Amino acid sequence: MFIGYPRSGHSLVGSIIDAHPNACISHELDALAVYKQYTHTTDFFKKIQDLSAIQAKNGRISYGYSYRFDSLSSGKTEHLQVIGDKKGSGTTQQLIKDFHALKAFSDFVQLPLKIIHVTRNPFDIITTKAGYKDLKNVPVTANSIAESSAVIYAEARMNQQLIDAGLNNIYSFSHESLVENPETSLQKLFDFLDLEINTSFIQQISKNLFGQVNQSRKKYAWSAAEIRQVNDSIIQLPIFSNYSYE
Repeated sequence: MFIGYPRSGHSLVGSIIDAHPNACISHELDALAVYKQYTHTTDFFKKIQDLSAIQAKNGRISYGYSYRFDSLSSGKTEHLQVIGDKKGSGTTQQLIKDFHALKAFSDFVQLPLKIIHVTRNPFDIITTKAGYKDLKNVPVTANSIAESSAVIYAEARMNQQLIDAGLNNIYSFSHESLVENPETSLQKLFDFLDLEINTSFIQQISKNLFGQVNQSRKKYAWSAAEIRQVNDSIIQLPIFSNYSYE
């Protein structure tokens, strides 16, 4: 499972895991929302596998980017050990409405849940979110920055609450660390999932990553008041305390 924020790197991470021969991660089936449609876990898990295969065939496209790793087993599974669905922000939004939704989901799947939480500089997340509406690029304005900031703060508070509660097995790491130090980040991620990876797998993933983090925040002229508002809210939370506008 994933919890998180829009435009923070979860699509990339989901596709990386799906590229492992013993893992299957669908892209935005929205498992926490749709699982109640299924009577049996077998049908639910088959839906995840079928969707993963179709998405891999189509390039795992998200916001115009392809997240398919052609040299690896994207969409195919040799010996299934990990299965899941990438839906970060949407899952967090559902938990805002019902904090105990994960317990009911866990009771249905009858498998241990491992939850991945990817952070990114919140100023980048907010700016990128503010520049999209209905899957289209739109001008970033003071109003869209304010709206985006409010959404991200609500999600960050929810994720912090979930982590602090200690009821679930949650692994947090940053998008920046994945891009800047992929070898270490990938090893820690797959250790969390109890999946073995070799040097070849790490190299194949690493060569497909962007060489540097996209600092989206530089595309908008943040005012001192807007920066202060984020510093006084999101940056105050432990999960984002290592970040700053600079």
